[in-house]
Amino acid sequence: MKFSFKRITVIATIFSLTTSFLPSCKQTSSTLNNQKITNSEIADMDNFAQAKAYYTGNGVEQNFQRALGLYKKVAQQGHLEAQHMAGVMYYRGEGTNQNYKKSIKWYRKALENDFAPAQFNLGVMYTKGRGVPQDYKIAADWYEKSAIQGYAPAQHNLGTFYRDGKGVTQNYATAMKWFK
Repeated sequence: MKFSFKRITVIATIFSLTTSFLPSCKQTSSTLNNQKITNSEIADMDNFAQAKAYYTGNGVEQNFQRALGLYKKVAQQGHLEAQHMAGVMYYRGEGTNQNYKKSIKWYRKALENDFAPAQFNLGVMYTKGRGVPQDYKIAADWYEKSAIQGYAPAQHNLGTFYRDGKGVTQNYATAMKWFK
């Protein structure tokens, strides 16, 4: 009997998929770094993955309203990236009316845990005066908090602020540091 490489690959894939669900193959708590994952956390991870899929249209029809609903559901449980994405969607008016105040509300929740993308986005809002009074000094402070964590867009904006003297004392050496 002659087997093709394609058949062997299919059989091996089916075998690996079916055996991965056997109880004897469960991961132990030590492989999870002694972290216990609750059913609620698993549901939140699943909801976050669904929200991301609906947001991007990856594998499902893109649906911003459904994505926002799922992001908010997970965000209320403290998921930082979901809090940030809810803020992004309100900022852009995706799946809802554009609402800078709600955007700031969700960014601030993520800021409680120093989430760099939310710090950056709040800096953008202060730079542009969207939902808050335009204030380059406050924007620079948020960019710096994000930049220190290695968030490249914040590093670029902070470098630009130092180059142009926006919200900070103009300093080309410091600007170059952030541009590198």
